[in-house]
Amino acid sequence: MSVYRSFKRAPRSDVHHVADHAASPKRSELASAREAPRAQDWSGKRKAAPPEALFPATEVWMSLLPFDLRPETTAATFPRIANALAALWSRPDALTAYLGELLVDRRGGRRGFPIKVLRELHALRAHYASLHPRRDASGRRAAR
Repeated sequence: MSVYRSFKRAPRSDVHHVADHAASPKRSELASAREAPRAQDWSGKRKAAPPEALFPATEVWMSLLPFDLRPETTAATFPRIANALAALWSRPDALTAYLGELLVDRRGGRRGFPIKVLRELHALRAHYASLHPRRDASGRRAAR
């Protein structure tokens, strides 16, 4: 093959030319693809929306809490948060981190929670801290 010859003018006996035709789409397919772009449906690729109802396990968890600590307003207003609290209750590190994310605005511009919900979340955090005091690597309680 000559250096001066363009690729499109390669003879049909050229190995590269044949491989190019075998691997690439036909010109008619390229033209139809350029003319009518298809809109893709991305709804199946999205994360599932959190359920907006209390789980039975969350209701049981709430009934086991002391009466004055039950997050009734949180469960009524934000059931997904109550479900997450119930699911994370047995994992101290995860629950502490989740409560921190809820109560501290790190993204900026958030509206915040209603006062009753804030009171419930702070009360739950204080109660949980009393149940699970922080420990250092040796197993002793860490100084606060």
